[in-house]
Amino acid sequence: MAGTKNTRLDNSKISKEKRGGIRHKIPRSVEFFVRGKPFIGEIVNQSRNGLFIQVRGSFKIGEDLFLIDSSTVATMEKRKAKIARVTDEGIGVTFERPGYF
Repeated sequence: MAGTKNTRLDNSKISKEKRGGIRHKIPRSVEFFVRGKPFIGEIVNQSRNGLFIQVRGSFKIGEDLFLIDSSTVATMEKRKAKIARVTDEGIGVTFERPGYF
């Protein structure tokens, strides 16, 4: 047909997002332990499956860590996670059990 545009999708421009959940920007500090050593970092973003934490240190993919939620002083809830990504800016962690921190 004359004058008809091809509306086919260009799949090369679609993001191949590996994460299973929507990321939310929630900047706040977080305390956590890796190999029994304490760290303080800044949460950059969060999903139901994990966090990206801006922090300096020597970390390895696959290491376990414990996040401390000190916002509720009465409970001081701990949350187990695993390091899934290491960059110059910080670490990406996945929660042992999905849910927001």
